[in-house]
Amino acid sequence: MSTFARAVKQDENLEPYDYSILIIGSSGSGKSTLINTIVNISLQSKITELQVAIKCENYPIISPEFDDGVCERNDEHKGESQTTYAHFYKISGEITNYKTVLIVDTPGITSTGGIRDDDKNVNEIINAAKRVKQFNAIFFTEKYSDNRMTPAFNYNVRRISNTIPSDFETSVFLIVNFACDKNKELNSDWYQFPIQQRFFLNNSVFRCPIEQYQAKQEKAMKYQNKLKKSEKSLRAIFQNAFLMDAKQTTQYHELFAIHNNIMKEIAELINHLENINSIRSGIENQEYIVITKKSVETAYHNTICTTHLVVCHQNCHLSFKGVYGTQYFDNCACMNSEKLCRVCGCGSLQHAHAHKKFVEEESTIEEILKEFSIDKNVFTSKEDVDKIISVKQGEILKRLHEAEKKILKINPRYILSKYFNEALIYIETELESSNSQINEAELKSNYDVFKYLSSIFGNWK
Repeated sequence: MSTFARAVKQDENLEPYDYSILIIGSSGSGKSTLINTIVNISLQSKITELQVAIKCENYPIISPEFDDGVCERNDEHKGESQTTYAHFYKISGEITNYKTVLIVDTPGITSTGGIRDDDKNVNEIINAAKRVKQFNAIFFTEKYSDNRMTPAFNYNVRRISNTIPSDFETSVFLIVNFACDKNKELNSDWYQFPIQQRFFLNNSVFRCPIEQYQAKQEKAMKYQNKLKKSEKSLRAIFQNAFLMDAKQTTQYHELFAIHNNIMKEIAELINHLENINSIRSGIENQEYIVITKKSVETAYHNTICTTHLVVCHQNCHLSFKGVYGTQYFDNCACMNSEKLCRVCGCGSLQHAHAHKKFVEEESTIEEILKEFSIDKNVFTSKEDVDKIISVKQGEILKRLHEAEKKILKINPRYILSKYFNEALIYIETELESSNSQINEAELKSNYDVFKYLSSIFGNWK
């Protein structure tokens, strides 16, 4: 029987383990605190010698055995979500009956980066899940004091529901963190997925710096008792999780491919709508116009951002692997020390190799219309051009709907019309909020697109 807690290194095989748990939730819901608590209870740590698996405000330095080599951005002073990548941990001890448990920590949804960051985070969650062969349970974390039924809450749960395929519908445990009591009302209608079991956990020991515990014996004893109470709750959580049947992650592989396809189609549609505005303006003014993000073939391969449609590193000399959705591009020259792209700000998961680059060029109206297979001599009005342009738009929308049909077989909650509606309401509240930290220009751009998509997809049903 062995007792240990450590991170799984970036290039290390995840096997072997006896049980596995996926942790998901919103930013600030206590995922990191939950893992830090689990680690210290597994190790039977004293309150004055706490180990740090994930850094937080009062514990900014990770203990050596929890450094997995994946660099997170350092934005504590901005109040931003800290976890932008998935991290894998293994624990064993009395609390796990000395069985090895693999715990997967994932980025939080409703980050201050906005819709675009959440797209990346959903992608990261699904990609992390498919790296694991099977899961016994999914821990969905919430903060006890969170206000319910707000636009942000609905949007948050909607996005998280996209990461729970049908095979895992009966595997979700709700973990309410920083709980003062167990009397808080929890309504099943608040969620788009069923909750198997609910647990309340007052894991607050990391709210005080270790220096206070070392200097004040009375406070140390008080919080040592709190840690003991958390141990009792966690023991019940693990025991129930171990009784769950382990389910293969086959659907996560399918979900990953289709979700990425949907995100690329949406990006193409956004680009198309931007081009249409330029076309209409050019037709009205009879002038040269700028067409955005036009792709041209290159003899060499470039590292491109699949979210922003920009070249981040031209003529990249990394060995071509033709893949995306991995951390392979951490080694690209465009990445900084925190493994974020200097050009677009995205991580590895949003990059790919391709024999193309994106350019903005000035073109005549005739050249632009030719790109859309429109003969300038066959139309007599702007309305005629709109009809022809809408055909291409319809083709993109049709591909989106076909992708939605496929993904609904894997995840019945992945309904694009509801996603666009929730995103629209979320954007409206952020635009109205004086405390919003999200880029206003990006919000307004997303607002116009999601308003359009919401009306189209809502009527499609």
